[in-house]
Amino acid sequence: MDKTPVTRGFLFLGGWVDSKMKFQFTLNSIIFFFLLGEAICQTYPGIMINISGGTFTMGNNNPPFMFDDQDPEHLVTIDDF
Repeated sequence: MDKTPVTRGFLFLGGWVDSKMKFQFTLNSIIFFFLLGEAICQTYPGIMINISGGTFTMGNNNPPFMFDDQDPEHLVTIDDF
C-alpha cells in the first residue's frame, strides 16, 4: 500500500492516499478529531439566574460606521425572566 503523506489542504489530516486515490486516516488522526469534537461540543454547566425586568435605554444616537444598523436611543421595558 502506497502511503504518500498528504500535507496540502485546510488542515494536515495525518493520513495517506492509497493507490485508489482514497484518503485513509491514521488512528492518531481519528482520536484527535474525536477529542477535538468533544472539546468543541461541551456545554456550559452553569446555573440559571433570575433577571429582574425594568425599563432601560436601548440604541445609540451616534453609532460608529460599522454599527450603522442600530436604532436611535429609546426606552425599552422588559418583564422578569
